[in-house]
Amino acid sequence: MKTKLLIILFLYSFLGFSQSEKSYVLLDSLASKYQVNKYTLNTNKLYGVHTEVEMYNILREEIILLISVLPNLYNNQPKWKEIQWQEIKNNIISPEKITRRIINIISPYEASDYMLKSKEFNKFSLVKKENEKYYVAKFSLFEWFYVVEFKSYINVSQIKNVILNLGQNPIKRIDFMEGKDNESFFIPHHLRNIYLSQVENHGNEKIYRFWTFDGWQVSDYYNEHRGIDRFAYIEGKGIVGGSYDFYFKFVPKYTSKNHIYIKLTPEQWEENGLQEKIMWAKELFPERQ
Repeated sequence: MKTKLLIILFLYSFLGFSQSEKSYVLLDSLASKYQVNKYTLNTNKLYGVHTEVEMYNILREEIILLISVLPNLYNNQPKWKEIQWQEIKNNIISPEKITRRIINIISPYEASDYMLKSKEFNKFSLVKKENEKYYVAKFSLFEWFYVVEFKSYINVSQIKNVILNLGQNPIKRIDFMEGKDNESFFIPHHLRNIYLSQVENHGNEKIYRFWTFDGWQVSDYYNEHRGIDRFAYIEGKGIVGGSYDFYFKFVPKYTSKNHIYIKLTPEQWEENGLQEKIMWAKELFPERQ
């Protein structure tokens, strides 16, 4: 009995340490190695609040690492806060390691990494340097995607919602959900997927619109597994628009008096999903703001 208690205490302390440990990613280091495209999304039209999301596309051949810096809804404070170099210097992840995580996620030979998630909310924090000072994002969402183009008769396996197949036969979410209830509280893993909705011509470029079929199985915290659940992609530019319902929909049990509440009705949330409404990058789509 004593041995069992010691084991439990050890596991408890180990898990507590693992969950509290945070790693940092330097924006300058990413930009020195890879193409980084930054876009800004205005949240007012979709969520009814005057704030912004910063998106950073890190492009490495077929790999996209999307880092989203989300607004601080808790107390309406800035998205970034100053941090001392001494606090982060021993927990910095290299650009190569953070981008190649997608290979560990999708590779059948990396059995030890089977449990790696393709979407991480606040496990990693983005850090930027301005005027010789360092600033850390308060709320960072890291997502990994792998872009392919296979015709729909090729069975492209979906692993943790990471594959963006540009060659799918498009299906809109409203057509997919016809005759079905809305996404349930729980959806089995093998049914979760990213679907191509439509391909739109925009000047000399093509916009690929995607949406995610997934559940809302977490009731007391963020459904971070959904990530950017509706989004638009342009080759060479990365993800240029999206929605973050998992973040804006959840209201923490304990909030400050300055907490920003999203005042959408259940019907409005549902309509936004069915119509695949997203926020568009201000830098690329001023006409869609």
